[in-house]
Amino acid sequence: SYTTAITYDSGKKYEVTSRAWDVARSSETSVPSYDIWFIYDNSRPQTQVLLPNPSEIKYYRILTTISGTAKDNLDEPPVGSGINEVRIAVQKLTGIDAGNWWGGVSFNESVSWWGTVVSGTTSWSASFNNIVWDDGNRYLVISKSYDNSIPSNEENSFNVGINSVTFICDKSTPVSSVNWPTNLLVTNNITTISGTSVDTAGSGIRKTDIAIQNETSGFWWDGEEFIVGSSSFIVTTPLVSSNTSWIYTGFASKLNSHSTYTIYSRAFDNALPLPGNHELFGSSKTFVYDTTRPTSTITKPSLAFYTDRSDALGGAEYRLPTISGTAYDSFGLTRVEILVQNLTRGTTYWNGSSWQNSEPSDWPDVTGTNVWNYPEPNNPGWTDGHQYRIFSKATDLATNTEVPTISKLFIFDNTRPTSRVTEPSQTHYTSFPIIQGTAVDNNSATGPNK
Repeated sequence: SYTTAITYDSGKKYEVTSRAWDVARSSETSVPSYDIWFIYDNSRPQTQVLLPNPSEIKYYRILTTISGTAKDNLDEPPVGSGINEVRIAVQKLTGIDAGNWWGGVSFNESVSWWGTVVSGTTSWSASFNNIVWDDGNRYLVISKSYDNSIPSNEENSFNVGINSVTFICDKSTPVSSVNWPTNLLVTNNITTISGTSVDTAGSGIRKTDIAIQNETSGFWWDGEEFIVGSSSFIVTTPLVSSNTSWIYTGFASKLNSHSTYTIYSRAFDNALPLPGNHELFGSSKTFVYDTTRPTSTITKPSLAFYTDRSDALGGAEYRLPTISGTAYDSFGLTRVEILVQNLTRGTTYWNGSSWQNSEPSDWPDVTGTNVWNYPEPNNPGWTDGHQYRIFSKATDLATNTEVPTISKLFIFDNTRPTSRVTEPSQTHYTSFPIIQGTAVDNNSATGPNK
């Protein structure tokens, strides 16, 4: 044996030979250049964790493999002995069992446990059941390697972002909401769809998509037309850097009147692997697009002449204490208005409380919508001998307003006519003459009826 201390340089190759002498002081004559050789390796190997991502703290929804690399030739050109084995230890940093280390089945070890031997050496990986990671909790992964030198050099320096990596488990689904339009809105003007998305687990919103279906035709919006037969999602535009508020435009010109549309949203978070946790179909809102104007009809007055005399022939049919009518819209009405004009006075109109000399900007509202009525104006009411024109117009839930083109005309006649018998004019007759007479009505437009 030879025990004299020798200083070796790591990574260098050394050759060893021997020569023997006998007691007569004779030595070997045939000595090889060396008997054995070895490389001295005093450098510790180094591992690198690649998954989970070492560049920054990442969120993972699925992490079934922890992987990385290892090398033993850290300082070129010296050559190391090579990687013999890589092990990892995983610590739970938050939540239940916080501070404990993975023990092969659960986080039950109070000190670092290096029992997880990975597969591979210079490129290595270890498998985990995704169920072991608890949503919302933080974990630390550290790795170390052993080289082939005898005895092995063991990695013992740990650096964040290299062989010490932290990740957060995020299995929670983000939640999106369509805020505009409101549900069951009936409108004739909608140019934007907007909403919000939140992710309580912390990885944040990556994007929000929406899908729009024309319920009437069954087709879906593809970004340009309603022509797709199955659900088609389009990415929205974020309004803030966190992507929690979003908007979508560009569909308005393709909407069809009298059609019902449903909007679906779905949010995606940043948890890895992409596409991240996401909703299948999140919030939904339905709206009706309606640009068709409603219609209204005046059912009374229906006659050319009216009076308020109770003894008038025809009875109540010829009296007009109430104006009445009907209105219609496929999706509902909000109001019906009327305009009463006194034609005898030219530009005199009823404003709901008095007569004025110009058309009111806001017509008086009737009572009811689909079936409606309005009382006789007062202050004063119908004036004897005057002619009136009445218009009606309806407004629907989408704020479409009817443009009235048909009116009803009538004359109010409250003056009794007079009649006189002119023949026979004598007191005695041998043959009965024709009975003749005259009748006069002060209203020339109405005149005697019979």
